[in-house]
Amino acid sequence: MGLAPYGKQSLYYDKLKEFVKITPEDDEPYVILNDGKAIKSKELVKILSVYYDIAEKVIGSRVLNWNPKGELKEDIVNIAWAVQGLPKRQ
Repeated sequence: MGLAPYGKQSLYYDKLKEFVKITPEDDEPYVILNDGKAIKSKELVKILSVYYDIAEKVIGSRVLNWNPKGELKEDIVNIAWAVQGLPKRQ
């Protein structure tokens, strides 16, 4: 089951859009930004480091205990909404 349809715009979306720039006219359809700089790397360690840094900036030190067989949680569905809908809304 997809979680995004249960979410809505929230601070997660507002924070996440600072890190993604949609560029449909360029060769690359999107750019990941960290501290305002485009991240271009094929090194897995570098990519993971950037994603962890962005996740920390978006959700902070929150522990999102999510059980896929449990109740829907507002934070979880709003994060799903933000991540899946970002390209459509920019």
